Amino acid sequence: MSVAVEPQGRFKVLLVEDNDADAVFVRDALTRGFGSSIEIVNAVRLEEALAALDRHHFDVVLLDLGLPDSRGLPTFSVLHARFRLVPVVVVSALADETTMIDAVRLGAQEYLVKGWYDAALLVRVMRHAMERQHLLRQLERSLANVRRLLQAIEGTGHRGGAAGALAMCNGCKRLSAAPGRWETIDEYLGPREKAPLQQSTCPECLERMRSETGNGPTDID
Repeated sequence: MSVAVEPQGRFKVLLVEDNDADAVFVRDALTRGFGSSIEIVNAVRLEEALAALDRHHFDVVLLDLGLPDSRGLPTFSVLHARFRLVPVVVVSALADETTMIDAVRLGAQEYLVKGWYDAALLVRVMRHAMERQHLLRQLERSLANVRRLLQAIEGTGHRGGAAGALAMCNGCKRLSAAPGRWETIDEYLGPREKAPLQQSTCPECLERMRSETGNGPTDID
């Protein structure tokens, strides 16, 4: 079950909106939904929003696509290209389906059409946007760890075999870390990888061990 991710303490929202009535509605909705834990900064131009993001950290951006200095999908594209780690929820009067799909495809967390949503939906979308961005960052860190592991295994600095190859014993499966020294995979990767190694067993090996001990095959969830 998914657990909503809330920023610790106060969190900041950048509201990029030049319509006073729309800005008041959003402020009231978020204040009721998040109480004193939220801080809202309002920018009325894209240039102003970019400058604010350069100077301060924001947990979420609520972005109108129709601003005095930028209109349409390029408004999102310009902001997202410079600040990809900040989740952006588009809130626009533009109800064109193609624009809505393209915005999400390009990286927007959600696309809300003005007049088609209420305060409760806005708050829920905000929470989901922060949660998805949190999960995305976790995934990116996991992928970075995998890349470092592959580089450690496939690097050219090993002396166990040919350039770009890593020698492994056919019997015990230990790795040649240096001339005359063989190490287990855990011993080899330990000093080369910051992420802790966790022991586990793949389904094929688990079935093989069960067969060897006479327990017979068992379904694996």
